[in-house]
Amino acid sequence: MENKVIIFGLPSAGKTTLSRQIKEKGNSIREEENNVFNINQMILHSAKFLIQDVPGEISIDDSWRMGVPENIILLFVLDTADGARFDQAKNELDKVMNNLNLRSFPLIVCFHKMDLQAAQNNYAKARGTLKLPLIQQREVFFFKTSAITREGIVDLKAKLVELIEQARW
Repeated sequence: MENKVIIFGLPSAGKTTLSRQIKEKGNSIREEENNVFNINQMILHSAKFLIQDVPGEISIDDSWRMGVPENIILLFVLDTADGARFDQAKNELDKVMNNLNLRSFPLIVCFHKMDLQAAQNNYAKARGTLKLPLIQQREVFFFKTSAITREGIVDLKAKLVELIEQARW
């Protein structure tokens, strides 16, 4: 059974940087970068999975042209410092949440770039715009993250491992 973490969000949200933070101190088995997706196969603790970093310019639907794997974790990255794009980010998130192929998979939302004062100031607005409590038919988790201070990274990695090991979706 293939476990896949699909990282998505708007361009410049910090998806690739966050993906690298997740890989750090994990055991990277295979890394493949191309002009469409960055794919890493890795083992973190005892959990083996693929991390698929979907560039913001690409539709997330392109990431499963070959079929939806059995176990997916959706990881949405929001640049919390960029309040002007919250509505656009919400639209992107809604597209994925409304995809019938993805209804049962867990969602992790990273309120990213929390080392910036603007992100801290925008956090409540970001939570309100995304309306996470209204998302149904799936487990939803959220983390405040920063690639600079590493805030939330350890907890995020632990949650990924937990979800993969339990494969409860």
